[in-house]
Amino acid sequence: MHFGKDHAEFMLSMYRREWEDPDKIVKQLPIGPGSDIVDLGCGPGFFTIPLAKETDGKVYAIDASDEMIDGYLVDIDWKKEPSTHGPPMDIRIDRKEALLLISSHNFEIIKEIETGNNHYGLLFQKR
Repeated sequence: MHFGKDHAEFMLSMYRREWEDPDKIVKQLPIGPGSDIVDLGCGPGFFTIPLAKETDGKVYAIDASDEMIDGYLVDIDWKKEPSTHGPPMDIRIDRKEALLLISSHNFEIIKEIETGNNHYGLLFQKR
C-alpha cells in the first residue's frame, strides 16, 4: 500500500505522537555514535529524524512511495581543505563535486546553507 502526500500530514501529526512517540521508541534502540541506520518505509520521516539525532553516522531513508520522499535532500559536509579535525582529506568530497553528483540524480540546487568555516551546505529538491 502506498500513501500519498495527503496522508503525510497525518503521519507527522501531534495526534499520532500521542499514541506513538518516536523519540521514546528510538531511545530504546542500540544506536550510538557511528551507527549507520536504514529507515525502510520511512514515509515523511516520522522515525527518521529521531533516529538521526541519535547518531553521527549515516542515515538512509527509503520509501516505496515517491510522493513520500519528494520533500528535500540536504548535503552538509566537510570542506575539502585542511582543518584541525574531521575526516581525512582523501575521503572528503569537494563542494563542486557534490553539487554535480547530486544534480546528476534528478535533483536541483535550491540554495546554499551557511554551515560555518569547516563545512558546506547544499539544499536540493527533486526535479
